[in-house]
Formats: sequence, C-alpha cells, structure tokens
Amino acid sequence: MKTKTLFTAMALIFALQLSISAQNTDRYVKVGDTTINLKDVDLEKGMNIKGKQFVKKTGDDRTMNYETSFKVFSNSKRDFYAIVFDTVKWFEGSSYGEYQSVLNYFNGNNEMLFKKTYTGLYLSAFVYYISSGGEILVVSVTGEDRESLYVLKSSGDTIKAYDGERNIHIGPLHKHSFIRNNYMYKGPNNYDFLDEHGNIKKINFPDGFLAGIKFSPRENYYIVSLDDQQLLYDMNHKLIWKEPISKGFIYFIKDEEYYLINNPTTNALEIKGLFTHKTDRVIDNVQYHNDTIPIFRSYLVDGDFYVVGKKDSLYVYNFYNHKGELVQVETVSNCKSITQYKVKKKADRFFINYRKVNR
Repeated sequence: MKTKTLFTAMALIFALQLSISAQNTDRYVKVGDTTINLKDVDLEKGMNIKGKQFVKKTGDDRTMNYETSFKVFSNSKRDFYAIVFDTVKWFEGSSYGEYQSVLNYFNGNNEMLFKKTYTGLYLSAFVYYISSGGEILVVSVTGEDRESLYVLKSSGDTIKAYDGERNIHIGPLHKHSFIRNNYMYKGPNNYDFLDEHGNIKKINFPDGFLAGIKFSPRENYYIVSLDDQQLLYDMNHKLIWKEPISKGFIYFIKDEEYYLINNPTTNALEIKGLFTHKTDRVIDNVQYHNDTIPIFRSYLVDGDFYVVGKKDSLYVYNFYNHKGELVQVETVSNCKSITQYKVKKKADRFFINYRKVNR
C-alpha cells in the first residue's frame, strides 16, 4: 500500500511540475527538470525524454530501485499534449520488475483532462496521434503479455478498444484515420474509419493484400494499395479510379489537383492530373550549374518534392514546389562515413542535416 501511495505521489509531483507558455507559435512544457518546445515534438514519433534512476527505502526497510522516462506527444496545432510517464521498480537483488505507464492528457491552458495508469510486464503506452482539435487520442499499450489499442475521448472515456496488433493509417492533418478491424493482414479488409470527433464508420475494401492507405495533404482523398493496384477514393469512400503499381508508385502533392508518379523504367518524376492522368511536367534529371545529372533518389517533403544526383564527391539536391518549379539547389558531401542526410522544410526553405555518422 505504501508503494502504491508512493507511485501516486510521484505522478502528482511530475504533473504539478508541468507548465506551459505561448510565445508566438512556441509552446513550452516543463517535464520534470526538462523544458521542451511542443513545436519540436514529432507528430508521428513523439519525443523521448530521459528520466532518472534512484533508490528508496520501503516500509520494511528494503531497498527499492526506480527507473523513469518520459514520452511527450502533441496535436498538430500544439494546443493539446500528452505525457507518458514510464516507471519500472524492483527490489535490490531481484531479477523481476514491476512496470507502470501513466498517461496524462492536457489542454493548452495546462489543465489535466484525464490520467490513466497501465501496469504489466515490460509494458509501455504510446500515443499514435492526437486529433487536430484535441478531441480524441489513439493510444497503444504494449507489453510482454498484452497488446491493445484504444480510441479515447478527451475526457478519458473509451470510444473503442482493440486487442492484438492492428494496422493504423493516419492522415497528415490528424483529422482522419483507418484502423484495421482484424489482426494485421489476416482476413477480410475491414477497417474502422475514424474522424477527428471520434465518430467511427465501418469500411469494407475489396479482398486482397492491402499494403497501405495514403491520405492526400488536405485529407480530401486517399489511395489504397491493394495487390498490384492503387485505388483512389474520396472521403465518402467512393472509388474514383484504379491504376497499376507496375506503372509506378503514385504520391499526392500539395494542391491535390495533381499527383506525382515515379517512372520505374527511367526513374523520372511525372506530375499528372489527379482526375485526367494527363502529364503536366516531367523531371528526368538533376540540374547543377550547366550540368545535368541522372536522378539517384527522389523524396516527398510536406507536399513538395526533391531529387538527388551524384556529382564527383557531392550529392546534388534539386528542390521543387508542388507545381514542378525548381526553387532551390543545394550540395552536400557524399563521404562514406555519412550514411544518410535528413531534409526538413521551414517556411519556404529546405535544410539538409546529417542524420547518422559511422565512427
């Protein structure tokens, strides 16, 4: 009983240490002794914050070890956020631990809307996403003997619970998502379509291997990859067209009037009308000064895209807007010790950072 009281007191202490302030678009949250900006929280992965290790004496004078960590999650508007406080405790000399994961959910006024506690072996909670308006959360709770997914209201009430591992596909604005009703890829393609208010509609896609669902940038359409076909639907789940994957993978770009397709034969990028499939523009090389270089790789970023080529000891980046207009050229070293670069976009500029360096 004393140990349980200790955990409750610890959770309250950390909750009381949270504070938030707004400065322009910055929103700061203090978690324990760490202050973070909610702008820096990855909407898909959250942010991990290292906790502490400490020991305490119990009522019977035995030594209890504690190890803590935090995960922070935010909605796209940065005005609702969740903090998961993970703790494992074990008696000195014991090979077994007790795991607890506490989910705290807050609004932009720093008011705690609810708190949920989960326990189990090697257990931890993870927030897949918080809806745009903060009305719902999709939370997974996984451990050695448990794997569950919950759709929660901002009050903490459960809208729906799922057992076992589930496929979940989330719109970029966090307004809509699909959650598979049966386990992984087995059985019929039955999905729950979830809107930002927590309403659920059952959707049945054709039979076959469903590899993924991609939403358009404004979440007005989505593409289902099914067997060797790509199927475009509107948000009323009406099928508009289907295109074979063998012609190239189709990607939405920002304005939703066109799509981007990678030609598997030439590696060129083609911009085509979303409804007409008419080619509007082709990017088939990388430009560097007066040279043209073959395309090595291509990527999407925030509805725009870029292509990469190799020139001597350089990687050359050509950045394009969604209209296919070249807006920026950058170069970085193709040194072997650098395994990959990461591109981010801020305002209208693209920035290239080192992702990983081998030592």
